[in-house]
Amino acid sequence: MDSEALRLQIEEMRQSLIDEKILNDQLMLVEDIFTPYFIETAMVVYLDNSPRCVDIIEQSLEETPLDPTKLEKFLNKLKYCNRFGAEKVPTEVDKVLECCRGNDKEAVG
Repeated sequence: MDSEALRLQIEEMRQSLIDEKILNDQLMLVEDIFTPYFIETAMVVYLDNSPRCVDIIEQSLEETPLDPTKLEKFLNKLKYCNRFGAEKVPTEVDKVLECCRGNDKEAVG
């Protein structure tokens, strides 16, 4: 694949991620202004940290009684490791946090 075709493919993927509300357009602005490798760096950090948070959250949801403080800590950690421009994750985390605050374990799952 030549470099122009690859560049176009990457551009289409980025736009698709924005259209699907997985990323927001602020991410592209940050990348353009500050560093050309911002997205790559942010994704590496996210992919390294988020699985651990998700595992702990899943384990916490299995505990009885539910520990809202522990859940909130790791949900917020998951939410803020997505500050690179993700749009859906923080929204979904907020929904789960609301359920946790209401001690509504069934609505979380």
